[in-house]
Amino acid sequence: MDNTLIIGLTLVVYKSLLLFIGWFSRKQTTSVENYYLGGKQIGPLITAISYSASNSSAWTLLGVSGIAYKFGLSTIWLVIGVIVGMFFNWLIVAPTLFRMTRSKDLITIPQFLVNEYQEKEKKPILLLSSIIIIFSFAFYIASQFQGAGNAFQNTFNWDIVQSIALSAIVIFAYTYMGGYLAVSITDTIQGFLMGFTALIMPLVALMKLGGPGVLIDS
Repeated sequence: MDNTLIIGLTLVVYKSLLLFIGWFSRKQTTSVENYYLGGKQIGPLITAISYSASNSSAWTLLGVSGIAYKFGLSTIWLVIGVIVGMFFNWLIVAPTLFRMTRSKDLITIPQFLVNEYQEKEKKPILLLSSIIIIFSFAFYIASQFQGAGNAFQNTFNWDIVQSIALSAIVIFAYTYMGGYLAVSITDTIQGFLMGFTALIMPLVALMKLGGPGVLIDS
């Protein structure tokens, strides 16, 4: 069987699984809090893997790999910076944010930012913070769609716009149906796949090229 056909069938099954997770999670989503936060019942394992998969997705597997190929071992400083930032978030920012949002029953970051302000001061801060978050994430999300589109384009020789559109439709569908619960479950699955790929690919590269020295020189 042709490799392209095998990859295509695998992707169809995988995308169908993502949509099923969205549909299944929709049954568990009974309130606004459930939709945005998964009812605050998602455990630490899924949260950690989901966070890592979201934070280290296409830009890590595709972007950082390209940077490492171009600049060599100096790229390790980028990895160190990311790891330090993650530990800072998990050990300092996250526990404080969790305690404060849980005690005050807050759902979003803009709500957290305006919590201590008077009612008349809240609206402009809510608006400005929401705009900043949407503006910032627009670039990040665009890069993720670009990575997904490139994967489809290189594998199937599809048009880049069609490739990005297909990825966006599937992601929007399961997110819209299942909210944060669906996103967490799908991210966890993708996190395991990314981890497996990140472990296997360097070994394959070493075997193909003939050792660490040749890989670094390349």
